[in-house]
Amino acid sequence: MQKVFVLHTRPYRETSLLIEVLSESFGRLGLLARGVRSAKSSKKGMLQPFMPLIMEWKGKGDLPTVTQVENDGCPVFLTGNLLISGFYINEIIMRLVHRHEAVESIFHLYGKTLRDLSAIELSALPRTLRHFEKHLLDELGYGLSLQHDIKTHRLIERDKRYYYFHERGFIEEAACTESSLNHSLSFTGQDLLAIAADDYSSPSTLAAAKILLKQALHPLLGDKPLQSRELWR
Repeated sequence: MQKVFVLHTRPYRETSLLIEVLSESFGRLGLLARGVRSAKSSKKGMLQPFMPLIMEWKGKGDLPTVTQVENDGCPVFLTGNLLISGFYINEIIMRLVHRHEAVESIFHLYGKTLRDLSAIELSALPRTLRHFEKHLLDELGYGLSLQHDIKTHRLIERDKRYYYFHERGFIEEAACTESSLNHSLSFTGQDLLAIAADDYSSPSTLAAAKILLKQALHPLLGDKPLQSRELWR
């Protein structure tokens, strides 16, 4: 039996479901749940996004069959903007975590983020999402180097400004000679150090983190729009 969260479902034939789950030990998986949409199924309603479950499956290939499923603790109930945010983190996981890529820390990061979303006030939502995005990048091997200037190898200084260069890092603004720099990617050292410490208490830091993390995620997500972002609109 494995701990899982359901990420996405879609109908299959008359009574079955194709489901995507994030499992603790096997990463993201596609599974077939036979007969769960029938009126007599005891599992009807269990296989929903955000549900913490214990599950067993059998079969080889890309689509094993679910053989057993049980609840694993309290369901996570989200509404309004918190629900859209839940869809957002599910979509990010679906796009960035490859199937069968077992990263237990991502499973626990996802679970913590869901629990946070179910308990926070709406004003804390941006901080929760930035924390998730930053640490997901870390776990995927694309973490941001937020404490050193990549050109001089010196520590970032609070009272200076730095440009962000994708897949490289930060260079002090005064040392940049490129003529076509994107000025929206210029950040204060104070904000970078706060992001490194997961301190989003300053509105300036929170705004900088949103710009920076969106920029860092974009090349990984590609140009296909996120459906969850369309829901925000």
